[in-house]
Amino acid sequence: MDDLLNINSAKTMARFISVCFLVIHVALCVLFWKTGVTPMAIFNVGSVIFYVLSLALINKGYLALWTDLVYLEVVAHMVCAALLCGWDSDFQTAILAVCSLTFFSEYVCRCLNINYAHGLPLCIFGAVAYLVTCAVCALRPAPYTLPDSASLLLKLVWGIIVFSVLIVGPQGLRGRGDQVPQGPHRPYEPRQAHRPVQPILRGGVSGQTLQE
Repeated sequence: MDDLLNINSAKTMARFISVCFLVIHVALCVLFWKTGVTPMAIFNVGSVIFYVLSLALINKGYLALWTDLVYLEVVAHMVCAALLCGWDSDFQTAILAVCSLTFFSEYVCRCLNINYAHGLPLCIFGAVAYLVTCAVCALRPAPYTLPDSASLLLKLVWGIIVFSVLIVGPQGLRGRGDQVPQGPHRPYEPRQAHRPVQPILRGGVSGQTLQE
């Protein structure tokens, strides 16, 4: 897989993820507005603006910063949604799912020799937020409740987005291995074909020289 990684393919993957998250936040904004969860509808308007602006970060090559900000936005969004709509709404599970994205982004950054995403500190922060949210939801009832139809629609949207990121997203890494990134990033170096090594005899004389 390393042969397919370069700054251009990484940007393509990040753009695809940002667009997917943008779509789901637009859907969530409509869902929360229709179900009367006004605070989360307003929150999602800010999230939509954030993911539009995140495309500028990707174009400038700030992939590590993009990863950090996306993770923090997801954690903040899901904590607020779980506190307002209850633990049974399953919003908090997105905190667990986004950890894989963070570590994958850190792996890509390491392969490209650019600034690393802070995968481990972010995931520790997400774990603490997850546990605190669980405790708060257990101690007090949620002020809002989503209807069953909205919960079903929400699960369908989550499934479409998750499988799109996992299946369609990595295809952006294919067919781009021959492109060399410009700028201060490490250039892509394709693997060299295996070349047979001539046997070396004692005294440093090769078999070909011995025949001559």
